[in-house]
Amino acid sequence: NLNKTKVPLGIDEIDDMLQGGLSVGDIALFLAGSGVGKTKLLRWIGVSAARRGFRVLHVQAEGTEEECFVGYDSTWTSIENALILNPQNSNLSKENLGKLQNVVRNIRNSGGEIFVHSYEQFGAPNMKDVRDIYVKIEELYGKIDLILLDYLELFDAGDGKRYKSDAEGERARRRAVGRKFKNICNEFQTRGVTATQSQDIKPALLEDPKFHMTRSHLSEFKNAIEPFSLFATINQTSDEYINNVMRIFIEKLRNYKGKKSVKIVTNYKKDRFYNRKATIEAGFYTPINHNLEWVD
Repeated sequence: NLNKTKVPLGIDEIDDMLQGGLSVGDIALFLAGSGVGKTKLLRWIGVSAARRGFRVLHVQAEGTEEECFVGYDSTWTSIENALILNPQNSNLSKENLGKLQNVVRNIRNSGGEIFVHSYEQFGAPNMKDVRDIYVKIEELYGKIDLILLDYLELFDAGDGKRYKSDAEGERARRRAVGRKFKNICNEFQTRGVTATQSQDIKPALLEDPKFHMTRSHLSEFKNAIEPFSLFATINQTSDEYINNVMRIFIEKLRNYKGKKSVKIVTNYKKDRFYNRKATIEAGFYTPINHNLEWVD
């Protein structure tokens, strides 16, 4: 039976640690380098929750809504972005058309939904905007179970304060954004996930398979992870990238216990952050006795 108090992240071993997923009021933060796949991670979490019957609000601070929707369609169906963007010119097969139709049917049957709001405007959105968006969507469609912010440093607190442009001011600003995010999730009895980018790290460290980032590599925000129930970093060497392997280091996991390092297999060709079948086959994860779906 679906536990409606827990929203899964869609990465089995982390969901096991969380005893099913995020609880009401929980917010999670993932730290990753540039180009590693922060948006892919957030979309994967969104799809994983929606296909289990939860309603998701994805707030995108940059880029167009069409880009976000195409990314979600690709993750849902495993069809490449280019085929979805130009189905008439890309010879979309009957098989792929069938996948799209199945996705629509499965979404309707599960009751899950993904709502996307994109800021195609000048200036950074703030957390008051996010709250207003949530209220509007909830009034129109009902309760939202999960909010995704894509991604943290692109949002302002919306508290009317002017933060200094130095490092300390930026830390204070991001700390305020995190607290506002937590307040929104507490107020509306929902959950939240966001991601942020790491500072520049020496290539020699990144190529060390035993190295993992910590809060110390979050230069502008390292003293401000307090509001987050889960803080994890995404780590990958060049060889791991070639082999579609990724290491997730769990630095903070409030109220739960589990492994510090989780190794997974990705499937970026299908726009999926997590390949469950390959992760199990690689010996990185052994399923426990609960209903885990999604086989690639």
